[in-house]
Amino acid sequence: MKRLWCVALTISVWFIGCSDEQSGICQGGCPAGKICDFDTGQCVDPRPPDCPGDLGRYLSVAVDTTNTVVFSSYTSGFGDLVVGRLGSDGVLSCKYVDGVPEGGSDPAGDDVGLYSSLALDLLDRPHVAYFDRTNGRLKYAFRGGEGWRR
Repeated sequence: MKRLWCVALTISVWFIGCSDEQSGICQGGCPAGKICDFDTGQCVDPRPPDCPGDLGRYLSVAVDTTNTVVFSSYTSGFGDLVVGRLGSDGVLSCKYVDGVPEGGSDPAGDDVGLYSSLALDLLDRPHVAYFDRTNGRLKYAFRGGEGWRR
């Protein structure tokens, strides 16, 4: 019988090591700060809590009424749609809008966010059209009063 074991860090939801004894997935666990990607069998970096390092692919930009730069982007490292803002003070803030599975930081999830196109409405709320490669369809997300809706 196949035995799968994982060591979970109790302070957060990130998995720091996993091993499938029969197939050798992440054999011996992953080093601190890494998580096991079950699709590739490799130890990888978890999604950063703030902006990912590979912003810019399929980037779409707009400027709101307060001269804040608003952008949507595809992060190829995880295949996620990210929307963020660059304030006039130089502070960058980001939100993973789609592609992150329930629970947050593991690498699995739909490959979404390609070819993003962002527009702002009259209240400076972002609206994004983007491609979902996993399911082969165009998607739409917008930020309303309750948060992001898809």
